[in-house]
Amino acid sequence: MYFNSHNRIIAILMLLVLALSPVNAFAEDKPTDALFMDNVQVCSTTMTPRFSYDYGASDLKIMTCIIYAEAGNQSQKGRVAVGNVIMNRVRDSRFPNNIHDVVYAKNQFTAVTGLHYKNALKQYSKISKTNTAVAKAMRKCKTAAKTAMGGTTYVGSYLFYARYDNWLGKKAVKDPAVHTKRIGDHVFFDEYPKN
Repeated sequence: MYFNSHNRIIAILMLLVLALSPVNAFAEDKPTDALFMDNVQVCSTTMTPRFSYDYGASDLKIMTCIIYAEAGNQSQKGRVAVGNVIMNRVRDSRFPNNIHDVVYAKNQFTAVTGLHYKNALKQYSKISKTNTAVAKAMRKCKTAAKTAMGGTTYVGSYLFYARYDNWLGKKAVKDPAVHTKRIGDHVFFDEYPKN
């Protein structure tokens, strides 16, 4: 097999990533950053098929605004995690395969019917031109949206989240069959609680 210098460097980097990576990338609350080579994703925990999602300006707008409405008052990690849930749903066959339809699915993201989301949609085109508190917060949400859409994750493949102190969040934490992770005011979980 012929290796040019570029392929050799990538192969060496892959070996280093695998050799030096921790057993569990989420144990230290670090994002999973990946090196892509051909159709394989080499990350610090496993090798999985690469997922590619080409998003457009409208996807970025929707993602930014839903993150603002759902988690605008959370840390950057919390904002990215909300975006992770949306991207995980886009990948999962039980949900629509695009951002718009995931966000607007009936009874999924209650913020889409609220004023925060509607106002965010109206303000979106102005966030780079103004320096208001809302514009600053939305710029952080836009960065979080790009981060989540780019593949960085803080919640693995989790598909759901809720406020930690509401009935669904409490139910998820109490259900022994549900894996959870708390970030800020939200709890993220892999399956909908049954108990």
